[in-house]
Amino acid sequence: MKKLRVIQYASGGVGVQSIRALVDHPQLELIALLVHSKDKVGKDAGELAGIAPFGIKATDNVDAVIDMQADCVLYALLAARHDDGATANDCAQRQAVEWMDLLGLRGRSGYLTWQRA
Repeated sequence: MKKLRVIQYASGGVGVQSIRALVDHPQLELIALLVHSKDKVGKDAGELAGIAPFGIKATDNVDAVIDMQADCVLYALLAARHDDGATANDCAQRQAVEWMDLLGLRGRSGYLTWQRA
């Protein structure tokens, strides 16, 4: 089975735990780390998570991340913002059709949308 390609969205307390889990998981591959803090941009995801660097640099370039061929976006912000949810939805929508086709479920929705409560 091929590894699922994952974008980690945020690198705070929950995000760093996700990064650590992703690195050790045999069926998941971290392909991008999206951050908001300018101080974190360019730093290795491993460094931010307190583990050995592994070559994924943090970025705040939302458009570049959205264009990646990800299977999943792990959204780990403590306080959700409306524009963040829209970005997460955009990432998910671009990939949902492809995965639904692979699963033989053409035409069905394969993602949950985010909306402000």
